[in-house]
Amino acid sequence: MIKLTDLAILFIIITIPATLLLNIKTKSIEIAVYRRIEINKMLEASVQDAVASMIEEGARGKDFKMNVEKAKEGFLRSFYINNNTIEGSIDANVLKGYISCMVVVDYDGYYLISHEEKTDYDGMILIDLVCGSKKPYEYDDFSGLTYHFTLDNRLIITDGFLGTDSFLGTREEVLEFLNDNWIDPPEFLENEEEFNDFRRRIIISVLQKAVNDTINNHNYIARQYGISYFFSLPTVPDSDWHKTIDDIGLIVFFQGMPIGISGEKINSYALGSSGLIKKDIYIIQDNVDSSISYYHKPDCDEIDDSRHFESRSSMKECAGEGYFPCPECILK
Repeated sequence: MIKLTDLAILFIIITIPATLLLNIKTKSIEIAVYRRIEINKMLEASVQDAVASMIEEGARGKDFKMNVEKAKEGFLRSFYINNNTIEGSIDANVLKGYISCMVVVDYDGYYLISHEEKTDYDGMILIDLVCGSKKPYEYDDFSGLTYHFTLDNRLIITDGFLGTDSFLGTREEVLEFLNDNWIDPPEFLENEEEFNDFRRRIIISVLQKAVNDTINNHNYIARQYGISYFFSLPTVPDSDWHKTIDDIGLIVFFQGMPIGISGEKINSYALGSSGLIKKDIYIIQDNVDSSISYYHKPDCDEIDDSRHFESRSSMKECAGEGYFPCPECILK
């Protein structure tokens, strides 16, 4: 017959190890969560430092010079400092291996910064982050024309087959140019709202494909660093993709670094913008004399400065709140 004391001892033998394992697991999760927050803050700060470093001339507008090498150097320098790591050290080289992709989002194209193999003067194969050449936000239609988009309403059209004749202008100017040359314009050029939606979709699609390909290729590079992690494009909300193309800036993907004692690894990204692209502003104001209220351009004479008004950054946002386009400044 089993004694009560034997049962108690058996209970203790079973429960104590289980409790200890649970405590260890909980502690590991807490460490991973804290470390993830810490790294994300470091990434955000380093990206902002990099964005500040890469703009060499100009203050506001598009009259500036982009230095992609300084973006890379500025990010690494700041990230090493935030991690208490000396540049050129083994620890710094290990940290660099977890950077799967960097993208500089420029006004009329983008630059990829990724790991590549190169040979030094002694014939040794080295791996380092290399800045690629600028690539356009490009779209080919069925007529043979190629459209190169920008971060605002200007674009370039070229002959997709010959790659020679081109025309640069705003949406309205390109539309007029096509009509004058007896070329049927695509539907996305017909109005400003549809053009902006289409433009943003194309730019995001181009960036997503480029980043996805680069991160997939990093799996080979990671093996050279001794990193055992499968790199793939992390889940990036649509809102963050749209923030990425709102302005000139930088996005950095940092993945695979151990952050816990139970195998947890970071899978994160950070983005920063320069504030160089001037945003469209629309004014919304409730109409006290009618149930229909409108949104206006800032210089519209229909705006009553004596009454409350608010600003929005897109016509889509205004329409979503129930406002109609002003017949005097928007529809004319």
